[in-house]
This record gives sequence, structure tokens and C-alpha cells, in this order.
Amino acid sequence: MVSDPPKNRDIITVFHKKIQGLFDLGRYNDCRKMCLECLAIAPNESIAFHFACLASLRLGESKEAIQWAEKLLAEEPDQAQSYNLMALSLACNNDNQDFTDRQKIEAYFQESLQKDPSYAHSYLLYADWLGDCGRLEEALVFGRKSLRLDPNANAYTLLQALYRLNNQMDLAHEMGQKALMEDPERAVNHLEAGFRCLEKGETQKAKSHFRDSLCLQPNEDYFKAIAAEHCRQKILFRHLPILQSDPIMYGIIFMILLMWYVLSLLIWDKLEFLCWLSLFIIALYYSILGLFILCKKRRFANLQKGKL
Repeated sequence: MVSDPPKNRDIITVFHKKIQGLFDLGRYNDCRKMCLECLAIAPNESIAFHFACLASLRLGESKEAIQWAEKLLAEEPDQAQSYNLMALSLACNNDNQDFTDRQKIEAYFQESLQKDPSYAHSYLLYADWLGDCGRLEEALVFGRKSLRLDPNANAYTLLQALYRLNNQMDLAHEMGQKALMEDPERAVNHLEAGFRCLEKGETQKAKSHFRDSLCLQPNEDYFKAIAAEHCRQKILFRHLPILQSDPIMYGIIFMILLMWYVLSLLIWDKLEFLCWLSLFIIALYYSILGLFILCKKRRFANLQKGKL
């Protein structure tokens, strides 16, 4: 590849600083526009592809992020971060959530690890994605690997959540304390601390952490997470993890119970009791699910009014 003339290189360096500055300020649209201006001078500038992809992800425009990630991957096929951004872009695209596409996403993460086995951030991103997929044991393996390579606030933040979800509360508390020490101004660290306090029945401490998290980042997703966790701690819902599952699971369970009901109808004389039992289970399950959803909505509304 022919290098840019020195004068152009100086201009591109200025663009790099402007792009980074706009991204750090959260001005993602302006950041992406600056990337386009940079690419008008240097059409193969990988930094511009990189930040245009990240800005698109922050704006929730996953399809555009995929396009930028493809350009970055074509320009820098030997860089681990190129594969990470491709995987993240696909993972954030709601149209790419079936089994085949999850395999594709995982292949990009694994390729990233092969390109640079010492790059801690790749392990962290892979662990985060595995956690979102519910593969907690695998997520913890890669999360711990990231921590060994580079002990930092991001690793502590992720591991505290993974350990909590895996019901390893002592380790969750240990990672959470370190995360708060490393980065006390990060909203998610207070959110996780609040969740752990709820688990221990320390309601007032939990409320204090939730207030801190919402002051630092008044995000609607945080309101929803707090509402869901508050409801999950109630006796009726506490031991029903299915209520936290992917909505697709609700349909699967309904189909299983419906097939059970149909089977009992086909051989009514022998399975009359089974028929009534299946109807009762269907009604009970969806009644509890409905109560859980109503509880979350009510709690969410109260949180929006400032009532913890």
C-alpha cells in the first residue's frame, strides 16, 4: 500500500484527534460525520472505519455498524479488534439472533482470540456475549482469563454480574467491591451493588446504590432492570427463574403444555385427570407470569416518579 504524503498524514492526524474527541464527548453523529470527512481525504483510513462503527453501535444503528465493520475487516484482516467489532455489530443486530447467526458471531470472537491470544479485551467482549446468551460457566472462564491478562475495572464490572447471575454471591461481592474501588463513578457498579444488597435483604443499602446509579446515568434500561430485580425478590417469584428467561421460552412452555392437553383429550377415558391438570398448570403459569409483568410495570412507573 502506498503511504500518504507527509502533508496529508498531518491532516489525517488532526482528524484522528477530532474523531476521538467527539466520540469521547458522546457526540456520535458528529463523530461519524468527521469520519466521513477523513475518508474523503484518505479512503482506506482504518481509524475512521473503527470509530464510525463504534459510533453507529452507540446510536443503535447496527446495520450501518455492520457495513463499517466489514470495511474495517477488509482493511485490517490481521487485527483482533476488527473481528471483535464485526461480532459486536452482528450481536447488536436484532435480525441476527437465530442459531446460525449466533454461530457466526461466535466464530468472529474466536477468530479474534486466535489473531491475538494476549489481547485481554477480546476475552472480555466474548465473555460478555456468552453471558448474554446464558452460557454463564463459559462466560466466567473467558472473563477470568481477561482479568488475569489485564486486571482492570471493566473486568471486575463484568465478573461481578456473571458471578451474581451464576449464584456465586461471595465472588460477586468480591468483584463488585473491586469494581467500585476502581471506578466509583460508573453507574453499573452501583446497580450491581444494589442487586447484591437486595439478595441479602438489605433494602435501604440497595436503594442507596440504585439512587447513585440513576444519578450517574438516568437510563430507562436501568429503571427496567431495577424494577425486574425488585419483583424477582418477592416470595412468589423468587424461585421461578423461568420468569427471567427469553420470551421465546414462554411460547415453548405453552406448546409443551398444549400438546400435553391435546394428548389427554385424544385418550380422554384414560387421562381425564391429566387433561384437567394440564389446564390448571397452563392457567397457573400464565397467571404468575401476568402478575410478574404487572409487578414490573408498577415498579417501573414508581421509579420514573422517583419512588424507590
